[in-house]
Amino acid sequence: MSTQPLDMLKEAVRREQLRRIENPSVFNKIDSYYPDFGPLRRELYAKHMEFFEAGATHQERCFLAANRVGKTEGVGAYEVTLHLTGRYPHWWKGRRFDRATRWWVAGDTSKTVHEEILQPKLLGLWGNFGTGMVPKEHIIRFVPKRGVPEGVETVYVRHRRGGKSILTFKSYEQGRESFQGPEKDGVWCDEECERKIYTECLLRTMATVPGQNNGLMILTFTPLQGMTDIVRDFMGLNEEEKKFSTSTEDESEAPMGMVEVYPGLFVGSQAELLNLRDRLSWEIVHAAKEPFHRQALGYKGHDPENRKHPEFYIARRPHSISMNMVDAPQKKYFYPEMMDEAVRFISSTIDSGKRCFVHCNQGRSRGPGLALYWMWKRGYLSQDFVEAKEEFTSRYPRFEPGKGMLSFLEDNCQ
Repeated sequence: MSTQPLDMLKEAVRREQLRRIENPSVFNKIDSYYPDFGPLRRELYAKHMEFFEAGATHQERCFLAANRVGKTEGVGAYEVTLHLTGRYPHWWKGRRFDRATRWWVAGDTSKTVHEEILQPKLLGLWGNFGTGMVPKEHIIRFVPKRGVPEGVETVYVRHRRGGKSILTFKSYEQGRESFQGPEKDGVWCDEECERKIYTECLLRTMATVPGQNNGLMILTFTPLQGMTDIVRDFMGLNEEEKKFSTSTEDESEAPMGMVEVYPGLFVGSQAELLNLRDRLSWEIVHAAKEPFHRQALGYKGHDPENRKHPEFYIARRPHSISMNMVDAPQKKYFYPEMMDEAVRFISSTIDSGKRCFVHCNQGRSRGPGLALYWMWKRGYLSQDFVEAKEEFTSRYPRFEPGKGMLSFLEDNCQ
């Protein structure tokens, strides 16, 4: 049987691919979106415009929509590309970055991320990178994803104002732990994720220095799982979300869940920290290595290079300290130098009439344990540790110290 028709078809496809690649507009796809005039003019995309503009004032946004309405390419990929390249159109009213940025984009599985959706939408097909939303002239280089054929892990993107933006692809199937790490300017989750992954992503976008703007958290998905907790949050159906996101109360008030254990001393979790308003009016103790101490110093692995590092125990920043504290079962990790320096920070804050917020990740062990230690040393609790623990727990019922923290307190509160 002759293969001539098949060969002719292959040649025709090859010629068409070459023709398209030789067309400069193929490598500047982003410029064709939301024009001033024509059948695809942006005034026809009112919801998209509203979503973009909301980024100027909202850290968290969700584009909840049906399939095939352009939420992945026309919303997520479009906005992320603007922030990576700095190529903001003249009509843009959303958040702007005047420097190179660091982004994560994430989806359900490695297959949907690298083969089917996110990587092709942003970069184009393998071998034709630059035909996606990110223009070819801005792609500096990429790092292949180990174990994933034709997959990209990280791509470096040239920003208009200089410097290299960094885009990393991730998938939910990697698990929550893979979403721990240094701070990001933005995270885009295409398709709904579990609450624990969402929380980790949100933490990555949180500024570690008061006064700095938080990063952006973007979600685009169709609510196929129904009325989940995340969907309820963005629809304003969770009571907690209503209070934190739509409250008209004084912004200097403490968020619900935070407990004042002594006048001016508040204790809580990282969830309360995320909703802490007017942060410049607070002095904050991050009693958790992850992500706060790591983000402050920017190290990888277990610790800074060695214990001689000047901020090995505590990293001091304006209005905050970040402690190299893990909730380990051994008391040896609750370094006396670290605990005493934190006590001095709290004392200085309270004595100056300012408010201090001490928190850890869950608000159960390290944060409240440190607050108890400070109150005991100041004589605000019984000097008998058993009684002191009971007194403190009556003020802060969530206190459930881990073995290491409890052992430290038993040895040092006597």
